[in-house]
Amino acid sequence: MSSTISSSEETLFSYYVSTTDNIIHNRFTYGYGINYSVNHWGEWYRDVGLINLPTIDITDYKNKNLGITLNTYYRIGKTLNIGVIYRPSLLNLSDGFKPIYEHLLSLEANWRIKLCNLKK
Repeated sequence: MSSTISSSEETLFSYYVSTTDNIIHNRFTYGYGINYSVNHWGEWYRDVGLINLPTIDITDYKNKNLGITLNTYYRIGKTLNIGVIYRPSLLNLSDGFKPIYEHLLSLEANWRIKLCNLKK
């Protein structure tokens, strides 16, 4: 009697490019804008009983989306900002222009530095 032991692995990568218009009010910054995202999700199964671990089954999903970006930051001190960013994807560009809903909610800490003074 033989038995097969298999394992699975999963990967998910998301890349976002966004542009926002930000409004500063006291220590808070509020922003809105658009984003473009590329998502790649993959899953594969391997037979652990074999020496070279050949791949048995592969599932692969990729898409490119357009969406909106909403953010809020709180300024701590002169240059440190802590914030929340919400990026829902609304249009799938991979299969024409199909409606879709995927989102990313993230916490962010950023340190702002002044490279040059453009106002004179």
